[in-house]
Amino acid sequence: DGNSFDSGSECWETCAHHVKNPCNFPFSTGYFCPTDEDYRKRTVVYGYNQITKKCEAYTYYGCGGYGNRFNTRKDCWKRCGGTSKCAQTASGAGGAYWRYYYDIDSDTCKSAMYFYASTNGVNRFYTHEECNDECRAIYSGLSLYLTHLGLCGRYGNI
Repeated sequence: DGNSFDSGSECWETCAHHVKNPCNFPFSTGYFCPTDEDYRKRTVVYGYNQITKKCEAYTYYGCGGYGNRFNTRKDCWKRCGGTSKCAQTASGAGGAYWRYYYDIDSDTCKSAMYFYASTNGVNRFYTHEECNDECRAIYSGLSLYLTHLGLCGRYGNI
């Protein structure tokens, strides 16, 4: 029927031009560029994971790949983060409760004192670890990501 593929990669290579939003692409490490002086060059880039709803760091090899690739985590959050706590501006501090917030400009989690203890819906976390896990994630597997995406799920339907 023209919409059945042997692999997720084949599906994406054939149908990628139908996807307009780079946040909807799967992660792709690309391949080593044969024309580079440093043929084995790797770069850490950031992509939006549709499953975890996080901007995650991954290794890019320099050539090929898809559009879900940003030079900074900030660029990823701004383009793809929507209403995520990590994409929000940190609210004002100065109070009795120590909490953590994600500083999108420095890509770090910082502490501050707040008047309210709640962390619901705002760029605020109870622990440094919780902030890092949510806003500074590292990607952990292409195969899991490709098979769970609905767009090329089980290698058909984009």
